Amino acid sequence: MATYLLSWNPKVYKWTHDFSKPYRGDWTTSSKGIVPGDRLFMIRLGKEPRGIIGAGQATSEVVERHVDCELEMCDPERPFPMSKLESGLLKKGYWHPRASGGSIPEDVARQLEREWAKFLGKPFRPTPTAEASAIEGILREIVTYSRSRSPKQREAALQESNWTCAACEVDFSQVLGGDGKRVLQVHHRKQLSSEHTPVITKPSDLAVVCANCHLMIHAKRDKPIPVETLRRRLKRWST
Repeated sequence: MATYLLSWNPKVYKWTHDFSKPYRGDWTTSSKGIVPGDRLFMIRLGKEPRGIIGAGQATSEVVERHVDCELEMCDPERPFPMSKLESGLLKKGYWHPRASGGSIPEDVARQLEREWAKFLGKPFRPTPTAEASAIEGILREIVTYSRSRSPKQREAALQESNWTCAACEVDFSQVLGGDGKRVLQVHHRKQLSSEHTPVITKPSDLAVVCANCHLMIHAKRDKPIPVETLRRRLKRWST
């Protein structure tokens, strides 16, 4: 959850809201990133008295430079004063915005929440932070091209490896009652993706490595680490 600062200048916009009641409506913003649930503060600008006059949440995304919101208001003639906003930790914020909807840094927002609760005479309750979430599992049609591999050569390489990673030298047939063998992968010492035409692969062109070592080998996509080099480095790190 992010925190944003909406702004109101009475010289620019004659607002006739009854400030003894919460404000539920839309407000102009220059930000495109506000989403439902984001924390919003409203600041009064222009002539004194200047300062924070409301706080609440966004109830919509930004549409055509407007966001729906619900704000708890205070008397605009007695705001949380600008002098307090410009002192201490809060002075790190931007309390003279050129446009409505600027973001408030996280550390400043936490302090502002404390000061705002104190100003309203209410106990401070940290605004819950929503767990990071994402919609997953949506079916998409994806067309990909991959280099063909020989299943027979793969199986032969695994058998000849005795189920031991050529880099870290762990015998995965002894891990998890033999189930550890499933993490072994066949690595092409020369990347097939670098070839423009099909090539003949010999057993010596292959190396069996575990998934972790395979990832380390390809840490740099265009410059894989030779298996022998990785093996030496792992031995050096383990001593």
